[in-house]
Amino acid sequence: MEINIYDKVLLKNGRTAHIVEIWDLGVAYEADIDIGHGEYVTGTIKHNDIVERAFNMNCFLCKGDMESGLTTHTVDLKSCIVIIRDVPAMVCTQCGEVWYNGTVTREVEKIVDAVTATALAEIAVVNYSANVA
Repeated sequence: MEINIYDKVLLKNGRTAHIVEIWDLGVAYEADIDIGHGEYVTGTIKHNDIVERAFNMNCFLCKGDMESGLTTHTVDLKSCIVIIRDVPAMVCTQCGEVWYNGTVTREVEKIVDAVTATALAEIAVVNYSANVA
């Protein structure tokens, strides 16, 4: 069974999980695991812990469908506003909520740190893909 990033999967223990990182294709994944009552924990799961691939990821706020897309991320640092365009994300088709996986979050933080270290203007607009190696 093929598992992709953002897939929702059913685990042998009866819980569901959303794949957020693929560590080793077909072997291990980082996932947000539903522990009930609307709470999630992030942990590593193995491929053989997965019973089946369920359906697409749902929004944590409104339970709408999430789709892969690009978004604009804005950070107001008081001394500078950083706008990062074309950031890969999961975007809710119902409420517009945006969710970034761990890799994208780390890259966004690196971009913000780099821009604030060299910012010469009150507003800095950068493109995500141009700043990720």
